[in-house]
Amino acid sequence: MPDKVFGAELMEYLDRKRGGFLGHLENEVPVLEAYARANRPWTDRTGHAKNGIFGKAAQVRRDLWRLSLGHTMEYGPYLELGTPPHIIRPKNKKLLAWQSSGDAEKTIVAKEVHHPGTRPRPIIRPTLMAHLDGIKQGVVAYWRDEKK
Repeated sequence: MPDKVFGAELMEYLDRKRGGFLGHLENEVPVLEAYARANRPWTDRTGHAKNGIFGKAAQVRRDLWRLSLGHTMEYGPYLELGTPPHIIRPKNKKLLAWQSSGDAEKTIVAKEVHHPGTRPRPIIRPTLMAHLDGIKQGVVAYWRDEKK
């Protein structure tokens, strides 16, 4: 029915544009990933959190696409949102033990630790917000057949 109303050429054009739009969004992914990795506000000890930042573009339905950015590490949400004060208890032993950060020779032993919590160190939302206007302009330009 839409072919009779709009014409087959227009429908073919729209199908081609829809098909190419995912590629357009996929071009944004490495830009977002690079920005987030370079501007992360936390101290990186292993590189796992930084290297675990990933982006993805997907077509969800015929006329719905998603551009997302996230963490692969299970502690990614804690980096983004922080943690409330909490108690740390041993899982398999009766006591917790660790080396003192001030004196490598001193071992500290405790039944539990009252952790004060951690402050949020977000990068996902700030990255998306920093690029939002450019992404919007790119989307408009794509559908208008303009160069960004």
